[in-house]
Amino acid sequence: MKIDVDLNCILWPEFICGEIKNLTANTNYTICVIGKNFNSTNLSDCINPIYVITKEERPDPPQNVKILLDDLVMIVNFEHPDKSYGPLISSIVTIEDKTFMFPINKENVKFFSVAINVEEFSARKLTVGLQVTNLGGVSESVFTTVDIPPKTPIIKSSGTFQIVNKNIVVVDSIFLENLDGFSEIFVYTPKNPYDAINYNCKVLNDPEIYLHAKANTRKENGFAKVNKKDQKLNIFLKDRLIYGQYLKALIIIVRNSFAGEERCDSHKFSLKWDQSTHVWFTILLLVIFTLVTTAVAFVVYRCCYNDSEKIFGNYSMSNLCRLIKKNEEILD
Repeated sequence: MKIDVDLNCILWPEFICGEIKNLTANTNYTICVIGKNFNSTNLSDCINPIYVITKEERPDPPQNVKILLDDLVMIVNFEHPDKSYGPLISSIVTIEDKTFMFPINKENVKFFSVAINVEEFSARKLTVGLQVTNLGGVSESVFTTVDIPPKTPIIKSSGTFQIVNKNIVVVDSIFLENLDGFSEIFVYTPKNPYDAINYNCKVLNDPEIYLHAKANTRKENGFAKVNKKDQKLNIFLKDRLIYGQYLKALIIIVRNSFAGEERCDSHKFSLKWDQSTHVWFTILLLVIFTLVTTAVAFVVYRCCYNDSEKIFGNYSMSNLCRLIKKNEEILD
């Protein structure tokens, strides 16, 4: 390689200076100075060669960047840059104002993969930047846009509800967590309280079980939100209850959705018996007891005074009646 020689060497006046240009970064070079007289074609020998390695430059951007999602875990796959100008040290993933750095400990590796928990970025459209670094600096960023799914909602409750009237049902002590993206509350009123259908995201539009209410609630404006003071959820049914007195169970499903991704949770609620319900139940038991007692008394009366000979165990009914009368005389 021919170099330009400057006879006026400022740094070292006693030497002749020269500059070598257009070298490649992170490359080994052997530098040797050979002399030649002006009127001669002979070259001097190479004495005391100098061995150098040029400094690293920042690498080219990573190639074939692809992002996969496993629920709320983001997996970033990429390939080694076309030119790295030195061993890679790390990869840097940027999400909004947060930076995640991952060390690269192996050389001569073509494929790379890093995983990040993106729960804090749920239900959002993100622009993700990826860079790689070496001793020479940081590469340019490669940007990818991705939709992060919503969190899975959580329903916590004591599991009871009350019927206020034919259009309103109140669920007691309900706690809704992880409302995310666009949140909806679906209410099902199964005619069979022991219905074992698995209520989930896939059946929300099934007309066979979608009997009553679908109350939309957005996290931002709190429409149809739970009362934070007493944690009660008022549900306004779209249809009047036609069999309200037999309504024993409610199925409530909360669904979070964003960009075509859905997450659901369901909970079964039983009818809460208030004081008036207990009173009517007690009256019903008394009526049943009275009817049974009257029936038994009627049978005893018929057997004792009609002297029936129907067999009852080892005794005839007439003998059984005589035994009862005898016991009554002894008591008297």
